[in-house]
Amino acid sequence: MSVFSVVKGPVEGLKVSSGVEDFVFTEEGKKIAGAAAIGAVLTEQVAGVSGLSSASAGSEISMEFFTCTVQGIVLTGRFYKVEFAEQEIIEFVVKNTPSGAQVHAARSQGQKIIWMLPYHVRGECAQKAMNRKWTMFVSSFAALLQLGIIYYVTKGKLSFYSFVAELVIFSVVFLICSIVASRFFHFSRETTHILKALGFSDPKNVDLNKVNKAAEKRMRKETNCLPALISSWSYRF
Repeated sequence: MSVFSVVKGPVEGLKVSSGVEDFVFTEEGKKIAGAAAIGAVLTEQVAGVSGLSSASAGSEISMEFFTCTVQGIVLTGRFYKVEFAEQEIIEFVVKNTPSGAQVHAARSQGQKIIWMLPYHVRGECAQKAMNRKWTMFVSSFAALLQLGIIYYVTKGKLSFYSFVAELVIFSVVFLICSIVASRFFHFSRETTHILKALGFSDPKNVDLNKVNKAAEKRMRKETNCLPALISSWSYRF
């Protein structure tokens, strides 16, 4: 059974402050944050470049923290940008904790936008498919690049050991990409439960990037103009 529930109603007493949060690494893990950030991009875990460019250090991301009351329930949470307003009717996906109701996602039917936490982009099955695709692509590219370098240096005199070296580089890169992907995969498990709480019929296979692209395509067709840009980890539907 999902630990998430939905609280819907007008937002009251909204207070917002700025800060940073590290969703991935411990203090020890920050020593390799740069390499992991590259790996995250290669496996398409990062939803927007601006999310990284605004990071204050390592894998820390600039966030906006908020508190508000909905239907008499005090909610606390954070998003990359808090883009809902006082008295706006919002659906909040919350998890009840000893310290209160913690917000993990929100949806505005008026704005047609879903706000998610960083790296919460796809359900489990959709993320597995994306991980396989990019792990194979990056590993194959690295191996072919290595082979190309050997071909150039030896002036076309490839040997058995050249292909052994290619296999080694493929295996090493494949292992690195798999480790990085596994470090991010728990986000997709949580995303599956969040999307289920929001009423998606097949949450494991949902890719919010695709949902967003389809919504923007529909908006362009209906309005005959480009939709306004939205912030990172926000998705139209």
